Amino acid sequence: MLICIVYACALNAQTNEVATPLFSLNVKNVVSMYCDEHAETFYLHTKTSKFDGMKYTVSREGEILAEEPSKMMWACWEDGVMYTHAWCDEFFLNEKGDTVVKGTRFNMRLAQPMCRKNGVFYWWYGPIEGVMDNNTIFSYKDGDEEPIHLRRYSLHCTGIVVLDNKVLCTGYNSERTGYYSIYFIDGTTDWTYQTQLPKELPGLKYPVGLSLAGDKLYVWSNDTQTLYSIPKSFFGGVTSVQAPVVDTDNESIYSIDGRPADGTRKGIYIRNGKKVLVR
Repeated sequence: MLICIVYACALNAQTNEVATPLFSLNVKNVVSMYCDEHAETFYLHTKTSKFDGMKYTVSREGEILAEEPSKMMWACWEDGVMYTHAWCDEFFLNEKGDTVVKGTRFNMRLAQPMCRKNGVFYWWYGPIEGVMDNNTIFSYKDGDEEPIHLRRYSLHCTGIVVLDNKVLCTGYNSERTGYYSIYFIDGTTDWTYQTQLPKELPGLKYPVGLSLAGDKLYVWSNDTQTLYSIPKSFFGGVTSVQAPVVDTDNESIYSIDGRPADGTRKGIYIRNGKKVLVR
């Protein structure tokens, strides 16, 4: 019996890959990556000490336009306005420097990847010893009194975006193995969790940052020191959780690399020519 999520995604028939490398740079220890709304300029923040690092402004062609010392910073855009958060600050700012969200050390100070959609901020709150809400996804809607605890997380999240009614997170575990999770905002389903990124995303073993511009997602890999673009539809195509389906002899099930499989373990399979996720 399969409980599956149907994916609508177009793969390269020859390489079975969906990630396209845009450029590579000899930049190490990247902790944050984001781009402008049109994906013309990318910003990489590296960590050089506990609180500080370097900021690299890079063109889409991979040319470093600027390099300067900077606090580790995360940013997102909505409707032409950029919002930022610096490491250990307890607030988000707009591009005018106005405070738009004020939190506490327990839900904001270690906020790292962040995004904004339809007037709502989403962010991951990083680990800190002795704090109950570490490794947690928070949200804040304009006008709310305080951030809302959405979901406790067990692994390190390095990127977060909203696709339609879904929050998509990427990150890695202690072995730097990439993963992704999806949370349906409307509450119709719980988290869809994968301990590894799909094999169609080679090189993303150590993913950092996640930005959405147009119909593409952009993610940096510390493993290959390369920026990749991924069609939004690859993750955005997760539409619903189907009712349990009883397998028959006429149904063909294969692993993601094309080997016959029974589909009983958690993971992504090809079933009757369609990609499904067994939870």
